Amino acid sequence: MTSLVSDNYVYEPTPRVLDGYSFRTLLSSESSSYSLGDYVRIAIPPVHNGFLNTANSWVNITIGDVILNGTNIVQDTPTVAGVRHSIAGVHSLIDTCSVVSPNGQFLEHTPNYQSQQVMNWINNTDLSAALPNSITNNTPDVDNTFDDFTTVNGNSIALTINAGATSANGVATEHFSPTLSCMLNGTKALPICWFASDTHLELLLTKDILNVFHNASFTAPSTIGLLTSGSCTITVEIDAMIDVVTDNSMTLIKKKAGYGSSPVSWSGTQQRSSIHSISTAELNTTGENIKSTIIGGVRPRKLLSIQQAAFVNHPSGHYDRWQCVNPYSNGSFQMRIGTQLYPPRPMESAAEMIQHVQKCYNQKSLTVTNNRLKEGFYGPRFSESGTGTIDTFRGTCGYDFCTFDGNTDGLDTTNIIIETLGGLKGLVIPAQYPYRVVTMKRFQVLYSVDDAGNVSVSY
Repeated sequence: MTSLVSDNYVYEPTPRVLDGYSFRTLLSSESSSYSLGDYVRIAIPPVHNGFLNTANSWVNITIGDVILNGTNIVQDTPTVAGVRHSIAGVHSLIDTCSVVSPNGQFLEHTPNYQSQQVMNWINNTDLSAALPNSITNNTPDVDNTFDDFTTVNGNSIALTINAGATSANGVATEHFSPTLSCMLNGTKALPICWFASDTHLELLLTKDILNVFHNASFTAPSTIGLLTSGSCTITVEIDAMIDVVTDNSMTLIKKKAGYGSSPVSWSGTQQRSSIHSISTAELNTTGENIKSTIIGGVRPRKLLSIQQAAFVNHPSGHYDRWQCVNPYSNGSFQMRIGTQLYPPRPMESAAEMIQHVQKCYNQKSLTVTNNRLKEGFYGPRFSESGTGTIDTFRGTCGYDFCTFDGNTDGLDTTNIIIETLGGLKGLVIPAQYPYRVVTMKRFQVLYSVDDAGNVSVSY
């Protein structure tokens, strides 16, 4: 029997736009307040048909009950440099940031969080973004205190200086709302509706108040202010945006993703770092000495870029712990991945090194200022004169592997050795303390969730 309906009327309907709505909620931490060195844990529960919108979620952090101890503590003013936050802003509070899946696996794990945050910030922040970020993240604004719109100094804190200037108390509780750079930011919509139970954000707070504040006095060494110790009270919560779809829309999503027949996967990028040191003897070497370092940690299938920067834990409390330098900027820098050298010829000037680093962030442009770098404060060594400086040293070196031989997918480093070759040259004024070098890798990852709600990540 033939159909009375013409073939022209046999069709598949075009799927409708997904129906749904969004709402915001505050996710509280397990404790009402924390001290330096504490461990913060915040549960992110599954929501029926819900997705965590990571692009529009952040954390709310308060810092209160600040007590600082030291000598000649000075209130920061437009004409007198005193106690300031670090250039890392509120991020200086966090040593390690992790996102843990319901089945206990790290979906993202970021030790050396402050170092990574600063390395990203100095290379990938334009001046217009610096203004609102100075409020939300407490990172430096466009500081023209010294008639120089490129000066970078940490923001000040209002203090009551006690008699003798050996201690000070914070006047008010400070409120910040930073976006953490390790909350699965490469995933636009995290399908918490498919997770078996709570996902957790875990933060390890720094133990040392000198990682958060410094007394940036510029006076003579005999009267310079020093911070030695202190304490504060901290609160943390997640301000989350949840996107919820209807049951019909969820049916379409599951069908498109193949949910139930096999694990659902999606890609993203992460950053992970490891640490090695450069001794004072190596820093003060005569001539050029090639510092060869085997880089440990993860060896991803798709390595996108590597950066290095040097930090110093100066014992004097008038140095920002999170200022950083490129220790090889007066020497050379190159990497060996397996048997291949990247780049084939060593970088032999600060100008070359900056060009390569900016390529890591796709910021190689003549028309847009997307960094906070500056001539005179991009150098191989920190100032250790004992008097502080009117600006903050900042600089990194690195290489973007997505541009080599047209390879846009990164390098497979699973079974090969990653080695950096940095050329060190001593200066007339010797370094007084060893440097802590942070090597940051950026790589692609693959997340998966099965129909039992188990979540994993591979790289």
